[in-house]
Order: sequence, then structure tokens, then C-alpha cells
Amino acid sequence: MTKKFIAIALLASAALQVSAAERSETQIRQAAAAALAKMPSAMHKVRSAQPLRILAKNTQLTVVGYENGGFAIVANDDQFKPVFGYSETQFTTNNNPGFDWYMTTLNASLERAKQQGRKLEEAKPSPEYAASVGELLTTRWGQDTPYNNMTPLYTDKKTGEKKHYVAGCVSTAMSMILHYFKYPVHGEGNIIYDFAPGSGEPSQTLEADFSNTTYQWDKMLNEYKDGSYTEEQANAVATIMKHCGYAVRMQYTISGSGAFIYESCRALREYFGFNKNIKCYNRSYFNVEEWMNIVYRELNDKCPVLYGGQSNTTGGHCFILDGYNEDGEVHVNWGWNGDQNGYFDIAGLNGFSDGQQMVEMRTATDTRYQGSVRSLICMSGKLDMTYDEKTITASLDGYLINTDIDPFSGYIQLRAINLNTGKAYLLKKGQRLDGQDTSKGFYMDDITGSVAALPAGEYRVFLAAKDDDETTWQPIRSHEVDHNSYTLVINEDREIESLELDSDSSWTGIESVVTSGNTTPAVRGVYSLDGRYLGNDVSKLGKGLYIVNGEKVVK
Repeated sequence: MTKKFIAIALLASAALQVSAAERSETQIRQAAAAALAKMPSAMHKVRSAQPLRILAKNTQLTVVGYENGGFAIVANDDQFKPVFGYSETQFTTNNNPGFDWYMTTLNASLERAKQQGRKLEEAKPSPEYAASVGELLTTRWGQDTPYNNMTPLYTDKKTGEKKHYVAGCVSTAMSMILHYFKYPVHGEGNIIYDFAPGSGEPSQTLEADFSNTTYQWDKMLNEYKDGSYTEEQANAVATIMKHCGYAVRMQYTISGSGAFIYESCRALREYFGFNKNIKCYNRSYFNVEEWMNIVYRELNDKCPVLYGGQSNTTGGHCFILDGYNEDGEVHVNWGWNGDQNGYFDIAGLNGFSDGQQMVEMRTATDTRYQGSVRSLICMSGKLDMTYDEKTITASLDGYLINTDIDPFSGYIQLRAINLNTGKAYLLKKGQRLDGQDTSKGFYMDDITGSVAALPAGEYRVFLAAKDDDETTWQPIRSHEVDHNSYTLVINEDREIESLELDSDSSWTGIESVVTSGNTTPAVRGVYSLDGRYLGNDVSKLGKGLYIVNGEKVVK
């Protein structure tokens, strides 16, 4: 059976590689025209009277559009779907860093998939969400004047003139989302920090008093064009830009201003009154379906998502996801004065090497938001499990890392879940950690657990973590391309019949199933028997056997 499966897989891969072909220029133009027809009818009618032009091209992508605005991104190879994004704006090469990162990363993702002879995974919203969510933000803000009118000053070495550092992409994205919520009226607390800008500029001490500042949301404009705003309107937007920058300890430099995206999550909680449970997630440890479900969930609730990516060549970039269409493409506001804003495929981006992160944006008054799990312990390296008749030993050739912004205090455990019943079992409580800080790696001690209490059946065995403040256990996640569990079979004598590496690395949607007790599951939502999260409404699913709120249900 195994040999047949491998042969079929190889044939399928070979067939895909053979059938793939370069799209002709005519096909590329036709695909772009179909995408651009989605623009508002009046705009499309005017622009479509002009010829479509090839505006840019790289190894895997071609940008096609109209001279006066409107462009689409088309895959060169028919191994992939035709269109990966489109915008009503004019395509320019004005060094929009977020958009440039997207184009570079998407091109690399397609190259990698082509080399492996596979298609990219696509994503669409779950039936429980709205079919589409229109663009949420109305702002078209950027990083220069007047947005940076209150950032620190430096001396222009050519002119000797004092100038303001640019605001920074994290500050710009945060500010636009806060403006969307018109929240808060006042901040909380204050901050003082030092930064060293380099380039011969002296170090500076920066201070912001959030609690004694009133944010004048009604004075802020959707767009700031030269000569079209007052000093009061400029000061209003410059104030929130400054405070967001200081809150994330922005490192201002002449070449650009930067901050870690996870700092925005911490700052939103501490200084701007956002829900204390909002999270910063790392794409590397989520499969496509899980990742995009978080995006669609937030946007369905009319909550923009702070999003970022990083590359070795262009550094980090932060922007906003603020809507999606029926095809699952996400509306992106790049924070570059509206340039290149549009709908783009985010699911197709390679999750392993491009440093993608996102931050939930939930205010403290949002009663729909129940918070997220606290533990976000992940593994880097190979998980290995060995066994004898009654015990399993788990070891890790690598390390664990706390990817949450909160310190972790709790236990690492070896656990099993019955794939038939959803019942969870504690095999062994492992090492304890106290105050393990964010982004800090640590080595795991081997854990040997007993299976004596397990009835005959098939199980998934995995490492789990539980913070002292949690009531449920969470699976320790692995990189999307790795595996973090084994499949265990217990025979009627309650002995181990087999223990094999689990071929399914996407099962971690089961996070709510894992419990703090030995046998009683605390399931929220609907799951398949193999642990896949299927949403919250079983009525929308086909006939079958499901786990609904911890109970097996036949439909």
C-alpha cells in the first residue's frame, strides 16, 4: 500500500510539472482585464478605454495595468491560479517597502512551489463568516509630513537643516487602526526611553505622557495633501503618530525608523487600553488554513489586522489587512499614502522564511472577543519518540521557544488524545519554567510517560504546554513544514502496538480540545475525529461523526 501511494504521488507531481506552461502575453492580459473589471463600474469604464500595458515583470509574476491607474498581478505560469492581486491605484516604483516585500516574497513562494511541482494552497472564508468584508479603513496616511511633525530631529549633513525622522511603518499602521476605532480618548501611563540613531547623531531620551493626552480623532483627516490642512489637523495626526512610535520604542534613523511588531501588541495593551488578551502570532507555526481563519475571523468582526513581514534583503515591513473579497483575497492598506492599496493573496506567501506576524486589534470594550490561549510555546527542531511496552520517551533535537509576548510560567507535558473520542490523557508532567521571556529559546529535558491508563485505541501523542493561569493545555507547535506529533496504537492488552510519526502537521487546530485534567475534554467548537477544527456550526457541515463542544455527535 505504501509503495502504491508513493508511486501515485510521484506520478501526480510529474504530471503537474509536465502540464505546467508559461502563460502567453494574451492570456496574461486577459486575466488582468478580468480582475480589473472588479473595479467600480464608472472607474473601470473610463480606464478600460485605454490599452492594458505590461508595467513590470519578474521570474514568476507580471504586473499589467492602465497608465492612469489600476493594475493586476498575474502569475506567469499556469501551474498557479491567474491573478494574485489587483489595485485601483496607479502602479509606481516609488519604493513602497511593504508592497515591494509582498512582490518579492510572492515571487519567491511561486518559485519554490514550481521547483517542488506543487500548487500554492488557496484560502476562502469559512461559511460562518460574511462572504466578503469591504475595505474598513478610510485613511491614506504615510510616514513623512505632517505625520512625522513630532518625531525626533536630526541634522541633514548636506544642508545643515534640522529635519524630523520618518514616523516608521509600525507607528503608521497602529495610528490608522486607532483612528478607525476612534479609540482611546486618552492613553494610559507614560514612557521614557533612550535611543541611539547612529550616523553621528547624538543619543536622545524620548518621553510620552499618554494619560494626560487627549487624542483629537475628529480633527484628523483621511488624507493630508499639501496646503489642504490646518496646523490643528496636522498636530492631531502627528500626536498619535509620535505616541504610537514611542510606545513601541521606535528606533528612529535617517535611513528609516523601525520597531518590532510584537512590541505593538504589548503597547496596545499597556498604553492604549486594548484587550489584555490580544496576541501577536507568528506565521511560521501555523498552517495556511489556521492562519487565514484568524485573518477572516478578525475582519468578519470588522477588526483590522496589524500585519508584518520581514526579509533578509529589505528588513521588516508593517501594514494593515482591512477587508476581503469573495475569492478570499485580502484588502491591504500599505500605509504609503494609499499607493498600491488593493486586494492581494496573502495565503500564497511562504510562511517559513519570510517572518510574517499579525496582531489582533480588539479594544477592551469588544464583548465579542473571548481572548486567546495564553501558551504559545513552539518547537524548532526534530521531535523524536521511542517506546517500550508501557512507556513513551519524547526528545527534541533542537529547542523550544516562547513566541508569546507574555512570559511563560508553567509546565511542559507529554499528552495523548484519543482520535475516536477526543478524550485527553496526561502521560507525564515534564519540566517547569518560571518567567520564560518572549522569543527566548530553551532546551527540553527528555520526557518519559506511561501509557498504562490508556484503553485500547488510536491516539495522537504530542508535547503540550500549560501556563499557571490557563485552564486548558495547548499543543506545542512546530514549523509548518515539520511534524509535532506521533500516532499511537494501544492493543487490547494495553500495550503499545505501534508508534509512528504523524503525517498530518495541520492538526493543531485542536488546541481547545486539550485539557488540564486526565480524561475530561473541554472542547469549544466543532472538530473532526482526527482533531481538525471545523468551525462553530455543525449544521453547516455534511453528514458524519463530529466532536461538538466535547461530545461525539452523529449528523
